[in-house]
Amino acid sequence: MTRPMTKAMHSGFSAAVSVGDLATHRSALSDAMTCREIDQWFRQDDERRSVVLTRREGSAALINRSAFYQYMLGPAGFGWALYAHQPVGLLPPAVGLIVHADTLAVDAALDLLVAGKVSSADDLLVIGGPTTATVSTSTLLAELARDQTEQAGRLEALVQNLTDVIVVVDEAGMVRYTTSPAAVPEEDHAPARVGRNSLDDVHPDDQSTFQRLLREACEHPGATVRGEVRLRGKGGGYLLIAVAMTDQRAHAGIGGIVLTYRDITEHRAFEQKLQHLALHDGLTGLANRALLQDRITHALAGASRSGASIALLYIDLDGFKEVNDAWGHATGDALLQAVSSVLQAHSRPSDTVARMGGDEFVVLFEQLHAPNDASGFASRIHQALEEVVLDGLHIKISCSVGIAGADELRVGDEAAAMDSTDAEELIRRADAAMYLAKGDGRSRTKWWQESIERQTVANNRFSAELACAAGRNELRVHYQPIVNVDDGIICGFEALVRWKHPTEGLIPPGRFIPLAERSGAITPITKWVLRQACTDGANLLAQCARPLTMAVNVSAVELARPGLADDVSNILAATGFPPLLLELEITETALVTNFALARSSIAGLKAIGVTIAIDDFGTGYSSLSYLHELPVDRVKIDKTFTDRVTEEAGASLVRGVIDLAHSLHLRVTAEGIETALQAQALAQFRCDQGQGFFHAYPVPIEQLEVTSPVKKASRSSSLDTESTSLRAPLPEGAAAP
Repeated sequence: MTRPMTKAMHSGFSAAVSVGDLATHRSALSDAMTCREIDQWFRQDDERRSVVLTRREGSAALINRSAFYQYMLGPAGFGWALYAHQPVGLLPPAVGLIVHADTLAVDAALDLLVAGKVSSADDLLVIGGPTTATVSTSTLLAELARDQTEQAGRLEALVQNLTDVIVVVDEAGMVRYTTSPAAVPEEDHAPARVGRNSLDDVHPDDQSTFQRLLREACEHPGATVRGEVRLRGKGGGYLLIAVAMTDQRAHAGIGGIVLTYRDITEHRAFEQKLQHLALHDGLTGLANRALLQDRITHALAGASRSGASIALLYIDLDGFKEVNDAWGHATGDALLQAVSSVLQAHSRPSDTVARMGGDEFVVLFEQLHAPNDASGFASRIHQALEEVVLDGLHIKISCSVGIAGADELRVGDEAAAMDSTDAEELIRRADAAMYLAKGDGRSRTKWWQESIERQTVANNRFSAELACAAGRNELRVHYQPIVNVDDGIICGFEALVRWKHPTEGLIPPGRFIPLAERSGAITPITKWVLRQACTDGANLLAQCARPLTMAVNVSAVELARPGLADDVSNILAATGFPPLLLELEITETALVTNFALARSSIAGLKAIGVTIAIDDFGTGYSSLSYLHELPVDRVKIDKTFTDRVTEEAGASLVRGVIDLAHSLHLRVTAEGIETALQAQALAQFRCDQGQGFFHAYPVPIEQLEVTSPVKKASRSSSLDTESTSLRAPLPEGAAAP
């Protein structure tokens, strides 16, 4: 029978062999033989006899004669067992070792032989199994030698298959023994060879660390010291190794210092990758908010000590959502990566470029010589982002930039320690400046100032109030007539929204519409204006009994909203206003920002039956080349062109726009007509419709009169007021144009 006679098993058993704590072994007596039989065993030899009591739980006790009578038959013991149990059989003759045929019992006997606890084969009785057998000493010793050989083989195989390398060196570091790790490819590892100094394979920069660890191990025998060094691999490169050193020179079987090498190169690389992912943006590889805040905190602390200046630029892309909607998120991601490359290319190595999420980026500038350094960077970024090329696709993009300086965080000469609160405050201020820059239009830069703080607070309050304006019935619609340039007859109206603020009075759209677009309030406002305009338009049709168009402005944000066409269709159905008479005005900038999305959205609106006009034409890219690709019906010339129509250069430009639009079968409306000369020139250029203060001011629906003279301009030099139609009088107190 082969048994795993390992040293670990025997060391655990030997420690349990003792004279004390015999109470736990008393039950072994009743399991194997009676106390009377043991008593007879001791009587055969008063001094040399001993008994080993084993239990199946793995413990054992070695009992001599005095211990047996003191602990097993004493007042607190098993004296009753002498009379309560009957013998199970006569004891065998004292030849060899008397054992029960049980693995634990035989192992106990071998352990006692090896430990020198007994001096002859007939000195020991082992009790621990159901049957009894007599085994000679030579048989047990032969079995012991075979087990030890098997154990040594298993131990060697185990050591050679370890993933770690075990090296035994002397105090000078010379290698006396080494193993090879089974899990490490041979070409990647070069364990120290016997007879070679272990220091030879250590990276030159780590040799002092290796020598210190070896010295500390020698100074503390038996203790383990640990560290990390780089060891040369067979490929010539270095591996990062975790080394443990233990001085075992006093151990007879070792006689040296045991070094354990563990390759942690891949583990450390994985740790570094995880750390990088925790502090960097996964898409662009830029620093994330956590790393940025740490960098700002350190930069503020350094600036506090040195008096240097730092600045933070908060950058938000204009129209990025439209890019995603038009070309998909893959293109949007590629654009973000391209923008990050632009920011890195134009920044200095000492600067930190971070992505805050979405289409927002931040650049931290340290050691600024002048504020113009940050402003100059913003200007270069504006220019670099004018056109980005992705796989042959030309994307026009712009950004809004807010800048905050760290000097504004501290008042006075005191240099206080900077903390994360200051970092967050700097980010917040740059963010606030960016939003104000975006409110001023695309591709703008603003520095944070105290006035911006007040304006930000006001805007936040304004946004909260604006979100409730439609529900509180605070919105108003004023209507400006649109007339035929030839005869001055009103052919329609443009609905212009106003906000009647509880404390600030009537607020024009230019002040609150950009804020509504940023805050998301533009959708309920647009729905309200559409419904009110269509309702009033239906009432005017009933009064006049002739077709009058109703023009309503649609922002770029609303044009990109998928539900716009459904909302328009539902409102038309609810109010009964004819779709053909509803004209939706879309700015030229909204078209060129995302042409594909605009074309798709306009097609959906045209399917309802409404007409489409390009508003403020000439303020964007002033190009008619894309109009033949869009199902639009009208272009509206911006007031800036109308103002110059009486000049030679301006007249040529306006005439050219009108002629090109007519060639594309588009009608033309001129905005901002304020003088009779402008009206006359537009009539000569065969402009179709016009609107402006020359004809009428925007007024509430209640102030529109059914019939009243309206000024008209003929193609001659004369003016008359003989035409009559629906007329909008001047607002009370306004001077006649």
